[in-house]
Amino acid sequence: MSSKVPRAIATVACFAFLFMLTFTNEASASSQISFASQTLLSASGAHATWGPNVQATGTHVYVAWSQSDAVIFRSSSNSGAAGSWGGAISLSASGGSTTQYPLMSDNGSNVYVVWSQVVGSTGLQIIEATSENYGASFAIHQITSGHATDGYITPVIASWGDQVYVSYDNTTNGYAWLQESTNAGASWLKYPVRADSCPGDGPCPEPQLYAWGTYAYDVSDNGLIETSNDGATWKAVNINGNYCYVREPWIWGYGSNVYIVFETGSNACGPDQPSNTMYTYSNNNGATWSTAVNIATTKQDTWNQQVGAYGSDAWIAVQQYPGGSKDTIWVYSSSNSGVNWSAPTKVSVGTAVSSYPFTVATSNGQDVFTAWSQQKSSGYWVMQVAYTTNGASWSGPYTASSNTGGEAGNNNDVANGEIAASGSTVYVVWQYISGSTSQIYFSESTSL
Repeated sequence: MSSKVPRAIATVACFAFLFMLTFTNEASASSQISFASQTLLSASGAHATWGPNVQATGTHVYVAWSQSDAVIFRSSSNSGAAGSWGGAISLSASGGSTTQYPLMSDNGSNVYVVWSQVVGSTGLQIIEATSENYGASFAIHQITSGHATDGYITPVIASWGDQVYVSYDNTTNGYAWLQESTNAGASWLKYPVRADSCPGDGPCPEPQLYAWGTYAYDVSDNGLIETSNDGATWKAVNINGNYCYVREPWIWGYGSNVYIVFETGSNACGPDQPSNTMYTYSNNNGATWSTAVNIATTKQDTWNQQVGAYGSDAWIAVQQYPGGSKDTIWVYSSSNSGVNWSAPTKVSVGTAVSSYPFTVATSNGQDVFTAWSQQKSSGYWVMQVAYTTNGASWSGPYTASSNTGGEAGNNNDVANGEIAASGSTVYVVWQYISGSTSQIYFSESTSL
């Protein structure tokens, strides 16, 4: 399970009823966590750039990041404990040079890594690496060919069983495309599927993927395609409803429950309009979707939304007033499959500038985490994590990085940090920038 064809088919149904309380919750202490000393994963003196990404299943933890002409992969089979990390594995396409934005999906003993890489004179291509032995070794596949104006970029990946899905942008025509493998990444189908359903046939970049069983979903700006039969056929769905714009969508789910959040974007619906965080859901594997509505009705100007789910529980994190003195991270929660939602809980503190919230992560539905990078002073950023046990109340934020200077993440890109959860433990990775150096660090939580 995994953190962008045909014309749109209107299948909107099941009008959403959002129950919003009139007061605002503050994060309060219940169960608490702390963080061990941070671990340097990149080689001393290396210039690690795009990424990093982290995935975890059981005691297996995987981290990948971009470093010059390769993607670097490291793994731990002992929950990221100090001294448990295997050596760095360099992943690169034949004839490849500069790499960008690796993302991963893990599934049993299989680990999949996808990224963009310049290959020869053909520019940025989409590269995928498959491991069948918990990341001990990989087979590398180039799954695009030919030229695109600015390359094939921003790939994302999801997997379930032997099904693996990769979606990406083709910058020549501005559309999102999808490739799939039916044999655990051993080979890839020759012809991609166009993975958007834009009204007016406009460009729909920045895809996101989610897979569960025989179902898979590929959502991009203003578009959604979905399959119920392991990718044999795909159906297009118009999720934007009466709103003029869908931007930066994110998707997650559990079982038959699937949730999509997106922002309207400033000025997209007229001059000086604030961004709203829109939300739609399905409780029947995408057969019908609720009408898209604004979840942040009491909070104007919300951006950079993330969604997580487990069982009938779901959580949405948003950033309000990004980049200014009122910058705040809020979390909404639902315990009945998205029908009703709580009032927002403020999980950030103070008035400092924050980064985008990272993934809302849980592996058991009880221990739930979200994270962000927060500015302490000019040029000084730290990684922050908020924690809840089943959403009853949130504690924190807790500082995962132990830097006393430099930038542990920042607000330049959502790809400079990430989290993953396994049970009551959260794993945090980030890009640390100090002067001209850039390194990848890791830390894991312990319960108090």
